[in-house]
Amino acid sequence: MDDLGNHPVSWEPLIPLFQSPYWDRLWIQQELLFAKRLEFHCRGVNIPGNSLMKFQHLVFQKSSLSRGPFDTLSDWATFGKQVSIRDFCSRNLLGWRKMLECKVPVEPHSLVPDYSLRKPPAEWQLDPNKWGPALSASPIYMLGALRHVRDLKVTDPKDRVHATLGLIIDYEGDNEVWSYEESLAEKYTRIAWLLIFKCNSLRFLAEVKLTEKPDPTVIGLPSWVPNWNPPGNAAFFHASFRAAGDIPMFPYPLGGHMEERILNARGFQYDSVRQTLGTRDNSRIPLSQLFTFSTSVLDSCADLSRYFDDLASALIEPSLAKLQLSQSYFRQTEKIFYLYVLHHYAFTTPGLRIADILPYEANFSSQSREDWAGSIKYLQSFHDLLPSDLRMLDLTKLSDVIPQSLDQYQRFGHFITLISQTLGSGCLMSSTSFHLGIIERKAAVEAEDEVWILFGCPIPMILRLDGSAYVVVCPTYVCNIMDGQAVEGIYSPDQFNMWPKVLRMGYFAKPSTHKNSYVSGDGKVYVKVIKLR
Repeated sequence: MDDLGNHPVSWEPLIPLFQSPYWDRLWIQQELLFAKRLEFHCRGVNIPGNSLMKFQHLVFQKSSLSRGPFDTLSDWATFGKQVSIRDFCSRNLLGWRKMLECKVPVEPHSLVPDYSLRKPPAEWQLDPNKWGPALSASPIYMLGALRHVRDLKVTDPKDRVHATLGLIIDYEGDNEVWSYEESLAEKYTRIAWLLIFKCNSLRFLAEVKLTEKPDPTVIGLPSWVPNWNPPGNAAFFHASFRAAGDIPMFPYPLGGHMEERILNARGFQYDSVRQTLGTRDNSRIPLSQLFTFSTSVLDSCADLSRYFDDLASALIEPSLAKLQLSQSYFRQTEKIFYLYVLHHYAFTTPGLRIADILPYEANFSSQSREDWAGSIKYLQSFHDLLPSDLRMLDLTKLSDVIPQSLDQYQRFGHFITLISQTLGSGCLMSSTSFHLGIIERKAAVEAEDEVWILFGCPIPMILRLDGSAYVVVCPTYVCNIMDGQAVEGIYSPDQFNMWPKVLRMGYFAKPSTHKNSYVSGDGKVYVKVIKLR
């Protein structure tokens, strides 16, 4: 089985086998993962486990290798979707078993282990910026496994905790007793306590959201504790962001009494929410409504080009990060031009949605480069239909500035595809300081909620003051601060080398001499320790 041939048609009889719900049962994962000898029996046929695992991996390679993020689906990619082949877990057992064998993530195509991610001897030595993305993505780590098993079938939601603990390499039991008598909220809270130390950061907050209708199965769950019932948050919140730079988290996160279920965090308020575009699918609202909303920040921009650049960044950069593409994938002139094209489409075609333009290749496949240039001139003729504040630029001149080596027609397709992916799971937000951002679409964000940079958390968080503590609402993407720009010059008394002292002394309460609040940084921000409940 070194080669599956050039076309998947001969393998289509296997589709029903892989569409069986068997593969998506949580407890089956352990059997498939740890069995010393695998053999599958299907309709009187015996399939050796090694052959089936190799088949899964070859289909994964053929369906994804050499395929760019914007390419149309090949026959093998379509077949891969039909048999639900994924990176890892039961749908790609070879890679999963290889990771557990090597105890490090592996490159999904070549299965080459990444030994640079071999975990250090002590958890407090783990660099959250280096290991963070792997901790979120790989099912051999607690955080990654919880994200992977969330959508698997379970009889009892508590199994998401019990089964996960048996699938990972960063949990040794620690003589803990996990009783089925505990409530689901208690189990999720206990696993969150562990995640603080397994991640050596607050990275797990990317999975938190406050919803309008509370989940009745986890009544009493602290707001900072992720609810591991489906659905999860947008995947792009787990990308390689560094909003807090290299500043570690507050080293006494659980206070003196864990039963209080309070999380202590150090950070500062960066901004406040002005308004959001609602909780429904933003990719399916009229573009004219989306752009009317976004012009609320226009007054703060030095010029119209800056407004288009900021809006484009908010709409495409989360998805670029998720796809591990450079944030400079588009030149600034391209972002301004493509977004201005969309504005013309929006205000000349009432009701047009980004979802109506996709799939781009299918809708515009017959358009040549000359046709594209003609379309731009035609759109320019409707320039006066735009709101007066948006008429200061010229489509044709913007197009002429872009180098001829770049295929504008093709890259415009990439641009709107990224916008669709961002708005499909995120919601546009504007702040009181006229910043644009993306929040978790299903979260109940309200005006005047606060945008915080929490030390040790790679993404900004939306918090809501509730008495003397804060409620965690959801993560957010905010333009121009995701690589640590907001923490430049900020001092923190919390250093990684404080962890040995904490562990040696055996308590989590902060010393009375520990500095709680201070002013620091280029922007003279007020840093303080807050309670999340």
